Amino acid sequence: NQRGYPVLREETSPGEPAQDRTIKISHRQMTVTFSGQIYENNRPVARISVIDVDKKEALQKMGNSLYQIKSNYQPTFSKAKAKVHQGHIEGSNVNIIREMTDMISATRAFESTQKAMKAFDEMNGQLAREVPRIR
Repeated sequence: NQRGYPVLREETSPGEPAQDRTIKISHRQMTVTFSGQIYENNRPVARISVIDVDKKEALQKMGNSLYQIKSNYQPTFSKAKAKVHQGHIEGSNVNIIREMTDMISATRAFESTQKAMKAFDEMNGQLAREVPRIR
């Protein structure tokens, strides 16, 4: 990829070592289809391996959109149902405007509840002082 990390092609036989599945492109003229098929000079080269991990907790974030499998896990992998988009950067799955609006609403609800509780406490205090004592 652009950072120099290897990209793996799909396995042609079960248990094929990752180092044998590295995709090598010799020309800059390449195309990647939605299914992950790579074409170089209009000739098919390989299909990108896009997988899913059955146990997400088995993944450990390394940073820069990289993950590794934690040493104490043995997850299973399955072929992911995803589309590959050449030349695109994955966008955030968070709508910042919506999240800010929700945060403001939550803050206002908290403040209102806090004021109501304070008013209730003050009413209880006044009520306790005003009720005559029976002797």
